[in-house]
Amino acid sequence: MRESKNHIFLLDVLKLLPFNFKLFLGGPENKSEIDIFEKLKDRVEFLDLNSRVQLEKKFVENIDQYMKLSDVYVFPSKSEGLGTPVLEAQACGIPVVTNLLKNVTDTEIIEGEGGFSSLLNADEFSNKIKLALKISHKKLILNAKYVGDRAGSDKIDEEYYRRIEGLVND
Repeated sequence: MRESKNHIFLLDVLKLLPFNFKLFLGGPENKSEIDIFEKLKDRVEFLDLNSRVQLEKKFVENIDQYMKLSDVYVFPSKSEGLGTPVLEAQACGIPVVTNLLKNVTDTEIIEGEGGFSSLLNADEFSNKIKLALKISHKKLILNAKYVGDRAGSDKIDEEYYRRIEGLVND
């Protein structure tokens, strides 16, 4: 949990969504930002979201299981290098809603097929979540295959091998 991951924004988004929407937030606290978890807890209390939010202050080892149980994966990060969880969720057939990050989320999501990008505006973000739920299962499965073919471990391993081989042979 870090400030740049922008978890707290999701609480304002959740407040705008129907009561049946729930939110899981988990991860270890960044040692340089040890008050993030308390801020999240305080905001959950303030917004009266206790029954709709599960907070876990620890490394979540089985994150793939949480993703597979999810209806939508949300990613409001303020900055990212690649946004690996965005790819992982899509590879699981889960639609994503992310902050619009130039050259990151705008290249890793096919709008309306794998999810949506949004500005960091709670109203817009909550509407994109509702839209993501309307993406057909067929589109999500086709998108999962596309993501796997493009960014699966086999593809990444091939690229590493090619680059290392290039360095060795130069």
